[in-house]
Amino acid sequence: MAHKVRVQEVLLKALEELNAEELKRFQWHLVQGVLDGKPPMAKVKVEGVSLDETVTQLMQFYDDKVAVNVTMTALRRMNQNQLARQLDQVLISGNGPPSSPSMASFRVQEVLLRTLEDLNAEELKRFQWHLIQGVLDGKPPMAKGKVEGRSLDETVSQVIQFYDDDTAADVTEKALQRMGQTQLARKLKKNLDNGAAHRNPARDVLPNA
Repeated sequence: MAHKVRVQEVLLKALEELNAEELKRFQWHLVQGVLDGKPPMAKVKVEGVSLDETVTQLMQFYDDKVAVNVTMTALRRMNQNQLARQLDQVLISGNGPPSSPSMASFRVQEVLLRTLEDLNAEELKRFQWHLIQGVLDGKPPMAKGKVEGRSLDETVSQVIQFYDDDTAADVTEKALQRMGQTQLARKLKKNLDNGAAHRNPARDVLPNA
């Protein structure tokens, strides 16, 4: 419960930057749905309610990881890229909620997304092709229907859902290398290493079940 409360506080602090009209647009995106495979929120839950109530409803409807991912994606669709980056940095720097398996996955997803944003449309298609062909021995390729023709956000989301965090990062790095995107592959490794350095190992110790 304490972890969920801290995630809620981070989202609330980030979204306080939105004005009244921007909040309405954010709520509209929640109702429309922004993540493939995740249900949209009911109009009655968020339309016309306060920021506090919007974030509360968001946290009640989704788990922590999905709530953060939905918020980040909605902000990007609103062209609030700077606000999305600020939220990302708070979470990665360790000034936000403590690490947990779900938040660790979110951080990996954000690093992959930030790195792959440098690909143009044709390069994204080639990246998706490599995912379908398979790039790591002993690791299954992804189904064509999961990634072909998808947006960058949806592609990265599918990669994270299909593989564990380490494998998702390795697959992405290997695919970039096969595309001749060695500089981008190095950037990915550097970003992942920096993200790991920001984390507090003591926070990663989960209580025994």
